[in-house]
Amino acid sequence: MYFNAIDIYSLIFLSFITFFSTVSPINCLIIYLNLTDEFTKEERKYVATKSVLIAAIITIVFTLIGPSGFKLIGIEIYSVKIAGGIVLAVVAVGMVFGGNKQITKAQVGYKKNIAVVPLALPIISNPPTIVSSIILFAEYNNLILKGIVILMLILNFALVYLLFSMSDLLAKVLKKSVLNVLFILTGILLTALSVQFIVTGIKDSGVLQKFSYNTNNQNKKGK
Repeated sequence: MYFNAIDIYSLIFLSFITFFSTVSPINCLIIYLNLTDEFTKEERKYVATKSVLIAAIITIVFTLIGPSGFKLIGIEIYSVKIAGGIVLAVVAVGMVFGGNKQITKAQVGYKKNIAVVPLALPIISNPPTIVSSIILFAEYNNLILKGIVILMLILNFALVYLLFSMSDLLAKVLKKSVLNVLFILTGILLTALSVQFIVTGIKDSGVLQKFSYNTNNQNKKGK
């Protein structure tokens, strides 16, 4: 397959912007700061490293599996969208009502557990990021172009880690009251995003079209 420099630059820009908007490093930082506000510097570093590493591994594995891999085990992409949207909604609603942090702290060894849930999944490695990565990666047959997609994905995760690493400095700049407000607003945005993802998944499944078709046929027969 032939491609030129313009194709490469376009893919770099498209992939980076796509992952930047779905990973949303700023939102990840706000959630990270809120959940780790009582942690020591060493504990924050541990959580930052583990959460970003796990998120990267999860997303890359799903990306390499691709649509074909999911179909082999009987799972369609729209099912991943719906399931991911539901999981994200649960976490987001908890953020809005202030329950997410308390629930997490009630777990045994919560300081280590939050690196996996909710930080790695579904905050950093979230449904939009996973699906976008799968679609972009599957779009190209050339290994170089596929590599660019993975590279841009990793670059965004690296950006998240960089922000996490600067959390001590940023925590001093942001007052706790401001951080709590931003945390709730982020939860609202994630709730809206999760609903949109569920709706998109339902549309992609074709259920609505089938329902509309059956309804129209019944109306015609009734006449």
